[in-house]
Amino acid sequence: MAEWVEHRGWSGSRSRSSTSRNQTSKFSLKTGKSQASTSQSIDDHQWRDDTGWGKTFQHDQKGSFPSQDNSSHIQSLPEQFWDNCRIRTYMGPRRDWMCSICNALNFQRETVCKQCSTLKATICFYEDSKPSEDYSSPKIQNWKAPTILNKDGIEIVNWDAVNTNCDRLEAERWAHLPAIMKNTYSEDPEVKNMTQEEVDSFRKKSFNIEVYHNNSSCKEPIPNPVKTFKQAFKHYPGILYELEKEGYEHPTPIQSQAWPVLMQGYDMIGIAQTGTGKTLGFILPALAHLLSQPTPRWKRKGPTCLVVAPTRELAQQIEREISKFCGDVRCVCVYGQGDRRAQIRKINAMAEIVVATPGRLNDFSQKGIINLSSVSYLVLDEADCMLDMGFEPQIRKIVLDIRPDRQTVMTSATWPEEVHHLAEKLLKDPVHVIVGTLELRATHTVTQHVIVCRAAEKKSMLVKFIKRLGKDDKAIVFVATKNTVDYLSVDMLEQGLNVQSMHGGREQEDREAALYDLRTGRTNVLLATDIAARGIDVTDVTHILNYDCPQDLEEYVHRVGRTGRAGRKGIAFTYVTRRDFKMSSKLVDILEKAGQAVSPALQSWSKELEQQQLNRGSRWRRNWQ
Repeated sequence: MAEWVEHRGWSGSRSRSSTSRNQTSKFSLKTGKSQASTSQSIDDHQWRDDTGWGKTFQHDQKGSFPSQDNSSHIQSLPEQFWDNCRIRTYMGPRRDWMCSICNALNFQRETVCKQCSTLKATICFYEDSKPSEDYSSPKIQNWKAPTILNKDGIEIVNWDAVNTNCDRLEAERWAHLPAIMKNTYSEDPEVKNMTQEEVDSFRKKSFNIEVYHNNSSCKEPIPNPVKTFKQAFKHYPGILYELEKEGYEHPTPIQSQAWPVLMQGYDMIGIAQTGTGKTLGFILPALAHLLSQPTPRWKRKGPTCLVVAPTRELAQQIEREISKFCGDVRCVCVYGQGDRRAQIRKINAMAEIVVATPGRLNDFSQKGIINLSSVSYLVLDEADCMLDMGFEPQIRKIVLDIRPDRQTVMTSATWPEEVHHLAEKLLKDPVHVIVGTLELRATHTVTQHVIVCRAAEKKSMLVKFIKRLGKDDKAIVFVATKNTVDYLSVDMLEQGLNVQSMHGGREQEDREAALYDLRTGRTNVLLATDIAARGIDVTDVTHILNYDCPQDLEEYVHRVGRTGRAGRKGIAFTYVTRRDFKMSSKLVDILEKAGQAVSPALQSWSKELEQQQLNRGSRWRRNWQ
């Protein structure tokens, strides 16, 4: 059978008419050759796809394709098939599915029926295209929850019986999945022969690394840290080649300890400051995990590694890092406001690593576009930020679709109480790897200045700051609201200053263009909200300016961490007005911990705030007595 597709330019709304045309260019999907045909009268169907290009199916007057093999499956397609056709080409009978509710024909890429919106899970395939019965396509069982009668004689779900059988039902749900290999680590003899004194000395010199099991009763030994790339990946020459190609000299502290822990199959919680290499800390073990699985890739219908990030910029940054090392491993970045069709196409092309934001990933999972049952390596990057943004329900729903014996990694620069509770529910006996301390501290490679001023002076001070930047300097200016970003960017451009802006209200293309201009040096100033506080890995940013003082100390740490990365030095300025009076004590505390100078005005505000709190407490105690 030959299917013919006529390619046209822009087309209006869908129409159906019989027209006579001059010679047209056609493309045969079977022969792969272009052919020319003379003018003829045909019954065609036009529509416009998401890219705006009009497409046309051509078929005879009986409502079927010109057939050479006289296939019985497509000789008499129902009329609603042509009226509801929405994709470019017809790919043959084995790719179609028929809804078991309304008997409407749908294409394979459609996950719900276009007429009655029935999920594809309830479909009825053609006789010669039955679904696979391997572990990637489990049979759907008509399970009914046990019920009891209440006092009014109404049948309700017996949740006690459901909870009792929960473990059994969970085991039956995942029984069809194959075993996975978590331990991919072969310890180097030099690392294995390290004494405990040498291990403790190395960890202390590497910013005081702390490593311990979450379960204090666990007696399994924690692997020793590695000092070189070869000690960790001597059996993976491709990874070693890419590390040498990128110019990396030695592992960072978080990488030295995280790689042996993850490659031995442990769940891990990694806490380290921004810019310390946490991304490579979980990417390279993920690649080793992929290459070591006993199940062939073509039998795994879904991805093997899943990385969940809070923002689009961070997800794109992780994908760029993965693309440097993945080689032939296919990776796709799934995020909102991106090209949905391109993302689905890459997922269907058997992507092995998926980097996603929670919203779009949950959308794809619910619609059956992505199958998460084969994920055996899960990463939750910047978990504290995801919780602050309200993504905990989406994360829990995503985890329900992933096999329970997976390996889970959680990374963050801070360790609030909310993240601690989430880790207890999602991870199994994790190993904690902490570089530095759990206390909120800004990086020591950044010189911090807190300037006390009036609100009316901030804009003029911003203009002076931008004009004083050198030719090779780059700065990110953090502002509290989207409207203020737009206002300041327009004002700066009117004054002849070359700036870019980025916030959540801008289109994704504009946000990517702003970052591209900053990276390439087309502009050296970026005005942004807190969406740029995480995931913006522009290593040559030299200055950070907090135009509006953050009301959360964690955000202050992340903002300042956008400079002084990869061993470089940076400078951070913060404008503090009377409106930020309540933050004075916290700022003094974090500056003193980092060994920074504290201005007398800020020190005075801090003492005034402490005195007010003492007076308020004594007044409350007198009233209580």
